[in-house]
Amino acid sequence: MEFNDYVLDIVIGDSLVEIGTSEFSFSMSDSIFQMFPSFNLQINDVAGVLLETLAFTPGEKVNATFGRVGEEIQNRYISRHFETSEVFTPGTLNGLLNINNTHEFVYFQNRESYAYEGTPSDVVRELTSDYNFSDTRIDNSENQHIWYRPFYTQAEMIEKVLLENVYSNDSNDTPFFSFIDNDNVFHFESFFSLIERSSETELLLIPGDYAINERNRVIDFKPLSEDYNSLQKTLIYQYFERGVDSFELTESEKNIKEVYPGDYLVSQEELILTGTEYFSRSNIKEYEDNVLGQKLFNLRSGLLTNKILVTIPLNTNLVAGKTVDLVASKAFLENENSLSYSGKFLVERSQHSWSGESQNGFSQLLLSRKNKTVPDSYLIKSRLYNP
Repeated sequence: MEFNDYVLDIVIGDSLVEIGTSEFSFSMSDSIFQMFPSFNLQINDVAGVLLETLAFTPGEKVNATFGRVGEEIQNRYISRHFETSEVFTPGTLNGLLNINNTHEFVYFQNRESYAYEGTPSDVVRELTSDYNFSDTRIDNSENQHIWYRPFYTQAEMIEKVLLENVYSNDSNDTPFFSFIDNDNVFHFESFFSLIERSSETELLLIPGDYAINERNRVIDFKPLSEDYNSLQKTLIYQYFERGVDSFELTESEKNIKEVYPGDYLVSQEELILTGTEYFSRSNIKEYEDNVLGQKLFNLRSGLLTNKILVTIPLNTNLVAGKTVDLVASKAFLENENSLSYSGKFLVERSQHSWSGESQNGFSQLLLSRKNKTVPDSYLIKSRLYNP
């Protein structure tokens, strides 16, 4: 259905949900760190029709289309769980329903014991070929090998085996991410591919009131940081390398603590080594153990340290994996923009929501990038804390 400037269609099974736009709210969410996007729906089932027809039985297909007219995104889900959070009339079948849905690719998962020959990208293409994504973006990779699938689902095989071993000569030594975005696009791409993509739009943090049609105007701006417990997974590693011709372990001279939290690149002059380097070499040169992908994978939690949670008027073009240029308001009223929070950011997570109460749509984005170093020439540096 069209309402004002919005398109809102929810299809359960083969039936379009036809209720007033004030009677339901929902959010579509994705993340570069999460394979499956989600669709959380809240409906006022005043007459109890949806409850009576068992509309949200786990496994039921749910399709959602949302966005401004001409800019809609569409994704397919299955119902995972629902609950009645409030009963409107005691003694009557009705209530406020909360329905959690996950991406339909879950429905196509199978547990198999199998082996594949090729690069991680080759295997990913095979694992995803039976599902009709709206698009697939799979970077070519190195690391030709035989990959074992010990009763893993397709998603588990990608996340637990391939993603932890993939690398590409074109990735600028950055780790890979695998996820499905809110527009049903499947990604298996390096951070370099994601961050080097042209920015989708410019977002502005400027003082004053905003109008709902100012789509690039930031309504809410909340800087935040990565949890240290997540960073610690990278920081506490002891790095060793086993000699090629001996069993002797030598501790690496390089440690990420030496460069964190500066404006470091993942690629150092010498690659940081992990404990997995001690794996024995294969006698078959073509399938020699190559742990470069594992080295890079271990850096993912410490990569995106500069984060901002922003809310803007609905813009469904901005999904996980897209980039934006952010212009933050002038710091301390001096004549320059914030360096810490201006520049190019990756959309790490997007959530596009419809509020039945306010009859409006809005987007909440988690924007991320590597930590930014403030140069000595920055006018307000003397007012900033510098350890």
